[in-house]
Amino acid sequence: LRCIISKNVGPYEQGIAQGCMMGISSLANVLSPLIYSPLSAVFLSDNAPFDFPGFSILCVGLAWLIGFVLSTMIKIIPHFSRDRTMSSEPCLLA
Repeated sequence: LRCIISKNVGPYEQGIAQGCMMGISSLANVLSPLIYSPLSAVFLSDNAPFDFPGFSILCVGLAWLIGFVLSTMIKIIPHFSRDRTMSSEPCLLA
């Protein structure tokens, strides 16, 4: 996913794109233990809502699956450099 995003932004937007990706990754690294640790504790305790000790692992797997499906829906559009022109008309400003 990082490679696809990196290839679809221009050379002057690389820092912005990589900063956004690292920010999202850091946020996920902070939030995931806050969500999945209590969830694991609840389902491993004696007073679980239903008997399924691996429920938190199932939730992690479903989150990965949702992320995978969303990443396959990203359209890959080739990036054209700003140095090249897309039109066949000659430049009249020279």
